[in-house]
Amino acid sequence: MLDYVGRYTHRVALSNNRLIDIDNGRVQFHWKDYRDNSKIKVMDLDADEFIRRFLLLVLYRKAFSAFATMAAWQTVTGGRS
Repeated sequence: MLDYVGRYTHRVALSNNRLIDIDNGRVQFHWKDYRDNSKIKVMDLDADEFIRRFLLLVLYRKAFSAFATMAAWQTVTGGRS
């Protein structure tokens, strides 16, 4: 789990050079399949599904970041507010 989270917590969710094509309500982009020897693959999704997945990733990262900040504050203050 830590390897998975570590890949996404301090990086850009999707850089412009990974987008291949946006046409007719479809989005194509490169992604790295870590389960298949880190091979670069192409995924083709409906625009709605692409946006849904993107927002899930962004919102998850924000929640994780907020949790990490709170945990760090608790460590520094010894649990005091």
